[in-house]
Amino acid sequence: MNRRSVLSLVPVVLAGCGGSGVETPSRPRGPPNFLADFEWLSGRSAYRVTFERGNVLTDEYTHRVVVFPDPGEHVEWVGGDDAVAEFPLEPGASIVVPAPEVGRVRVVWESRHPGVAGVLDRWSFDGGDGS
Repeated sequence: MNRRSVLSLVPVVLAGCGGSGVETPSRPRGPPNFLADFEWLSGRSAYRVTFERGNVLTDEYTHRVVVFPDPGEHVEWVGGDDAVAEFPLEPGASIVVPAPEVGRVRVVWESRHPGVAGVLDRWSFDGGDGS
């Protein structure tokens, strides 16, 4: 086999190396980009969670975003029947979530598609990532 024949095969061989499929607008593969800032408000026994930067979250792909303090009761940020804000959720938005004491907190995203969800960000008082 000559050099020209080998080089002509490279694009064909590499064509299948691009991943597990094409992401379509109707079905995202996973959570959007989202970076939060977490602050414990000791005087209010609550967390302030601020959406620092990332993708704007719309109801086109997002069912809801929920904040889970541990210990404490979850709060629907957007989406869902008890949401405290409306879509779109954009960088700069913040939410105050009551909690009986400081601990861990997670921000969870749920897609409109069943089975597609994930943790957007997390924080732990001990300085870890909350896991």
